[in-house]
Amino acid sequence: MSRDKATLLDLAKASRLILQFTQGIDKATFETDLKTHSSVCYHAILGEAVKRLSQEFREQNSDIVWTSIAGMRDKVFTIMTVLILKDFGLQ
Repeated sequence: MSRDKATLLDLAKASRLILQFTQGIDKATFETDLKTHSSVCYHAILGEAVKRLSQEFREQNSDIVWTSIAGMRDKVFTIMTVLILKDFGLQ
C-alpha cells in the first residue's frame, strides 16, 4: 500500500470517529465530557496526516485546500492548550 493511500485511510478513519463521537451531543455536553473532548481532539490532528501526503498527490488533487487542513492542527493545539491551562486555573 502506498504511503498516500495509507494516509488517506488514516484521515478517513479519524474523520469517521470524530463524527461518531460527536453524534447527538450539543456543544455544552461536548465541552464538559472529558472523554469525548479528548478523543475528538486526539483525532482532530488531521493536519499532521495531511503533511505526510506527497507533494505530487496534493498537486494532482489541487481542488482540496490542503494548507487549510494542515493549518487546522495548529488551531487545535492552540485551543487544547488554552483549555488545559483553563482547567488548571492558569488562565
